[in-house]
Amino acid sequence: GRFHAELRTKALGRVLLHGERMESTQEFLNDRLLSCPAGVVCIADVQSKGKGRGGNVWESPAGCLLFSFTARVSRAALLP
Repeated sequence: GRFHAELRTKALGRVLLHGERMESTQEFLNDRLLSCPAGVVCIADVQSKGKGRGGNVWESPAGCLLFSFTARVSRAALLP
């Protein structure tokens, strides 16, 4: 629809996965990482076991922006 028509990226967001409630968008993608192309975005309305940097875990209220995406990098050691 309109989202894809307005999208200006070659990969990021070309494939969107949405769930009303997920434990973790990050874990969902990690479990499927090898079968997902780069740029897949996974969105949830609510996460019950969201994960962040440093191992932080939370339950999110509805209305927050909750997403993870896949990426392929050639030199991961250079990432912060």
